[in-house]
Amino acid sequence: MKYIISGMAPGFGGVGKLLEYLNDTVDKNEFTLIYPLIFTFKNRYINGILNRISKVFFLILNVYFLKNKHLILIHHQSLGCKITKKLIENNKIDFYIMDNSFFCIKSYNYIKGANKECLECVNTNFKPAIKNNCNSFPFKNKVKENIDFLIFLKENSRDINFYTLSHSNADLLKMHFGDVYVKPIYFLTNDILKDKLESESLVSQYDKGFDIVYHGAEIDAKGFQYVQELAKSLPQYKVLIPTNKCKEDKLSNLTCKALTWETGLREEVINAKLVLTPSMWSNTPEAATLKSFLFNGSVGMIKNKYGFSNDVDDESYLCLSANKKNDVVMIDNFLKEERYKIVAILGKKYIAKYIEMSKQLMKELF
Repeated sequence: MKYIISGMAPGFGGVGKLLEYLNDTVDKNEFTLIYPLIFTFKNRYINGILNRISKVFFLILNVYFLKNKHLILIHHQSLGCKITKKLIENNKIDFYIMDNSFFCIKSYNYIKGANKECLECVNTNFKPAIKNNCNSFPFKNKVKENIDFLIFLKENSRDINFYTLSHSNADLLKMHFGDVYVKPIYFLTNDILKDKLESESLVSQYDKGFDIVYHGAEIDAKGFQYVQELAKSLPQYKVLIPTNKCKEDKLSNLTCKALTWETGLREEVINAKLVLTPSMWSNTPEAATLKSFLFNGSVGMIKNKYGFSNDVDDESYLCLSANKKNDVVMIDNFLKEERYKIVAILGKKYIAKYIEMSKQLMKELF
């Protein structure tokens, strides 16, 4: 029996959707999913108290009762550094890596304003994290505690089987840990499979949409500020950023409007000529990028050294450089020459291949 353990529950977010998929697909005779109960009463105060209590009991029980077992750890940040360390010490571990928190306490290895991935802590003593005033994300841990855990992880890495979300991420992991077992297996969710069926019959109506749509969170590491800078230098094109928190919202060509996938963003992505998901960090496959490929196909990504863009055929997306001057020219030519019509076809072919590849690769672990 293998135990899939996460400090997050099935449901919301990328990790939650992955756990939801595993909960529906794995053989319950071979796998047991362990995660904290999540309470959803109308009273938020009661929810907060009960969820904290649930998390405490979940963590204590796992530390004391999971020993000499075969564990698959998913999203160790939600488990906490101390708990994860105990689980590694006491069990056989498969580590399913969701981001770059195996070497970066920020998880997204990006320093604000750099417009490129940060690799300063790869295969080091992690002192650059202190120099750069990095803080842990998405959960707040003490910097020293987080660094101590990363040192422990490196010291014990040869006893762990690592699984990553992309080949590029596997290369980065090897560069950090050296000669360890690592296997790229990608990932799937019920949403992606459902979206694939839904998107196959959709046709973009370019005359009804924006020229450029940003699809991502309000995080600089994912290109939020960068897209605003591009919009400023591309006044001839209509740009949508689905939030009301833009710094450049006075631009006449820029529409900043709070939209979710369910309240209009889906339609805007479908009808855009170019969907931008320009993560600056060494990103793994992100839900926004995968959905953009599925529902449009014409996607722009940053071509960095270890990001997911390296796993995608170059002709299947617009390769951006994170150099604003260069990218403005590339985007302008891309739209003027209507290359988005060709790239959209190739992008959709790629995502179909990605999904089939994920189904096969994930069998390695599950």
